[in-house]
Amino acid sequence: MKLYSTLLLGIVLVYAYVVPYTKVEESFSIQAIHDIQHYGVDLTNYDHFSFPGPVKRSFIPSLVIAILSWFPTQILTPIIAVRLTIGFCSWSSLNYLATYVDQRYGKKTASYFLLLLATQFHLVYYMSRPLANVYALITTNISFALILSHRYYKALAVLVATAVIVRSEVALLLVVATGMLFLSGRILFWKTIRVCLVTFLLALFATVMVDSWFWQEWNWPEGQAFVFNVIAGKSSDWGTSPWYTYFLRIPWLLMHPFAIPLIVLAAKVVPGALMPLLYSLIYVSFYSALKHKEWRFIIYVLPYLTVVAAMGVTWVRNKAQSKSRRVKKLKLFLLSIRLGFIASACMSLGMLFISYQNYPGASALQQLYGLEKTSDNISVHSDVYSCMTGVVKLVEKPTWSFDKTEDPQTLTNTDFFRQFEYVLSEENDLVDLGFTPVAKSKPAQLPIRIPIHLDIVDRFLRAITPRPVYVHCKTNKVDELLSQFQGQPVNSIPELPPYHRIISPGAMVTKDYRPERINIHITENGLIKQITHG
Repeated sequence: MKLYSTLLLGIVLVYAYVVPYTKVEESFSIQAIHDIQHYGVDLTNYDHFSFPGPVKRSFIPSLVIAILSWFPTQILTPIIAVRLTIGFCSWSSLNYLATYVDQRYGKKTASYFLLLLATQFHLVYYMSRPLANVYALITTNISFALILSHRYYKALAVLVATAVIVRSEVALLLVVATGMLFLSGRILFWKTIRVCLVTFLLALFATVMVDSWFWQEWNWPEGQAFVFNVIAGKSSDWGTSPWYTYFLRIPWLLMHPFAIPLIVLAAKVVPGALMPLLYSLIYVSFYSALKHKEWRFIIYVLPYLTVVAAMGVTWVRNKAQSKSRRVKKLKLFLLSIRLGFIASACMSLGMLFISYQNYPGASALQQLYGLEKTSDNISVHSDVYSCMTGVVKLVEKPTWSFDKTEDPQTLTNTDFFRQFEYVLSEENDLVDLGFTPVAKSKPAQLPIRIPIHLDIVDRFLRAITPRPVYVHCKTNKVDELLSQFQGQPVNSIPELPPYHRIISPGAMVTKDYRPERINIHITENGLIKQITHG
């Protein structure tokens, strides 16, 4: 079991390291972590006052991660340090759960549970992301472990606190768990009421006190989010899906091609498999009533379903080694299951490659850093799209200044853009604003070279590549250099652009189609005569 646990940890950390960037749904948490670490109790520069989002979120999970990741951020790239910290916390909760799966269902089931997790993609990839759903996943894993170890009231208390502070939909998990435990005679009614009520009041006090200070107004973030998304039905503004969507997605989320057959098999023949399966199905069924659907809203039940699938693998393995009359068929099925692990691992690698392409804003920013490797005090404007796809404070250079103005009227004002040296934008033409495109986010490229040209590969790469983000340089930068250094030696320019060439009198100049290239024309005496682009 330790081997598979270590394997899972390694994969989580590798995913976080390879794709450390964040998208718009993670913006509140990642900005809050940055602000807590850099500004402390001085709320003046906190990002959430400028960009509060449609609903308020609790600062408590971000505060915990900011504290845990503070030391790693001193020795690693901050965004990677934060992602690794979250990933480690998520892995710890699953490893804790695996310990009690071992005690309840056996070491082989626990090992297969960890192996099935390691070869999934979506859950493992999300385990290091700064999302409230991921923070809630950590605590729901702990709650499930407590249920397996017969500590039912503690499990319910964890779910109550999670629903009050982190994600309100966990209240549905609480209702399902409470109902199943009560009907099976494992908990007492009045003691359950007392435990849940006390936990609710303590958690409510904590979130109101902490979050009211951070938001500078009295509020209960998850209470407001529940009213906004469920009571008012505003979540539908982000799109709607049919009621059966989650059930169609679960096989893909579990990834292993035989996951569903194994779950069905375990429910029929393995004692103890029915409880976590029913728990999951009831939760998903009720949550499907909400029209807006994202798979991360049901992320909490994936470990439960994976445990059931692991029970199925163990049963097949044990029967394949017995003297059963169906031993040949079972051995063939066991071989298929083992091949399924390889197939799901390969699919996970493919999904990782696709996910790597989803952050054009961060990619464009890295291109800009390549252009200005030694420069300080650079001013940059980032448009909404680049901010939604990876440009956050934890990847910004502290000596540079970044603007994220969204007002449409301001963004049409040429005078507003004069303060910036670069602009990150999904628009490829900002000439009217005085900027020239000099680079863009990297398009998708296969990690292996195919010796022949295949049209289907080109179509695939185009399909997975999001809209690019362009790096625009102030057009009059050339004019500024010329007016400042004309008639002086080239070495008088303190910081030459990374892409430049010096052209002597009479030299034949060919256009190399790099718009960021600066051509420095010199006289016979080596003095600057003219500076041009391209």
